[in-house]
Amino acid sequence: MKEILFALLGSIVSIIVTWLFNLITTKRQHKMEMQRLAVQNKLEVSKTAIGWLMEVKNELFVLIWCLEHYTELDSNMWLSTIERSKKLIVLGAEAKNNFNAIELYYDLDDIVKKYNLWVMMSKMLTLENVVATLNNNPQCSVDEYKKEINELLTLLISLHSAIADIIERIRQDNLNYLK
Repeated sequence: MKEILFALLGSIVSIIVTWLFNLITTKRQHKMEMQRLAVQNKLEVSKTAIGWLMEVKNELFVLIWCLEHYTELDSNMWLSTIERSKKLIVLGAEAKNNFNAIELYYDLDDIVKKYNLWVMMSKMLTLENVVATLNNNPQCSVDEYKKEINELLTLLISLHSAIADIIERIRQDNLNYLK
């Protein structure tokens, strides 16, 4: 009888230990799965962000070059510059959604402060106004907007640098996963 009682008690203890082990293992596996999903989502956001930021950076590069050489551009090149400006405005409209996703995983406050991005974004309206004016009146002289173009050039160069810093921050973070 004692042997049956010890066997039954041993079985109960074995079942409880197995149940506890499975419970702990399941919690650990769940936590690891949640971490894996978070990292996977972060990498997807990074991939989308890098693509969008590279497109903006490339458009800025072309615009900066055109604005630096605006006195040398013929009317067709200037119209092409205006079209690129419109594309940049469209990309700018996507900024809110993209930056919300980026800021979910990355703290960019130091870059925002370094380049004073909030003030810069409000000044981007200058770009829209100048582009709209030049687009609506292609005959008007670009020289009339020399001051605005120079201010805009400074703004775009600063924005280009800020985007380059953000891209580098995201790349470095992603490289940490490969180590």
